Amino acid sequence: MSAARVLLGGFLLHLVLGTIYMWGNISIYVTSYLREYNSDATSTSTLSIFSSSLFFQAIFMPVGGLLERSYGPRTTGYVAVMCVASGAFLCSVCKSVPAFCLAQAVYGSGIGIGYIAPLSCGYRHLPSRKGLVSGLIVGGFGAGSFVFNLAATQFVNPGNEKVPDGEDYYPEGGEVAEAIPGMYRLLAAAYLVLGLGGSSLLSDPDEEVPLPILAAKGMQPLMQDISEGDEGEEEEEKEEGEVGG
Repeated sequence: MSAARVLLGGFLLHLVLGTIYMWGNISIYVTSYLREYNSDATSTSTLSIFSSSLFFQAIFMPVGGLLERSYGPRTTGYVAVMCVASGAFLCSVCKSVPAFCLAQAVYGSGIGIGYIAPLSCGYRHLPSRKGLVSGLIVGGFGAGSFVFNLAATQFVNPGNEKVPDGEDYYPEGGEVAEAIPGMYRLLAAAYLVLGLGGSSLLSDPDEEVPLPILAAKGMQPLMQDISEGDEGEEEEEKEEGEVGG
């Protein structure tokens, strides 16, 4: 049961972290918003915003490993989520490309910090099923941009409004561009709820989990399978010990 909680927690945390790849979809909206304050902003110049998040993700991944070994996966997850949510919220008040880059640096650092923790935790619970652990948890990373892109697009451009003919961006001051601050605040709130909830489920094999929130019936077969696997591994270890004795 504890292993199943860790897998669910890791999936939820990675669902938040995977939003780094939303940029390909929302960049046109963000660029249109920034052009209200700087008419020179283009899709090319705003690409540095995405680059900033990727750069700081890479820089802070080793930091995440150190934090996980020193303070455990749950605390590391909390730190990561706070950085990601803070970065998203800061984006809601940014009005220039350099400011967005700084906010995305905070956001990207959180992704780097939180990436390894749930995987390492899952491996300790299921050392003989690392493929299962990696697949389920990292699957959340891949699903993150898909899920949150749908939500962000529905918030910013619910009518699927197209860029006007002959233009490269949405009109300055239009409904699409003006929705960007609200979008980032909504994302920050969602990151906090899902990320903190997922991180709370992370624990090493000898720790208690404070939030037993696995009530979804769809997870029961997986939970049962994993629990049986844990029991089987323990029995095999006992048998090997008896044979060795």
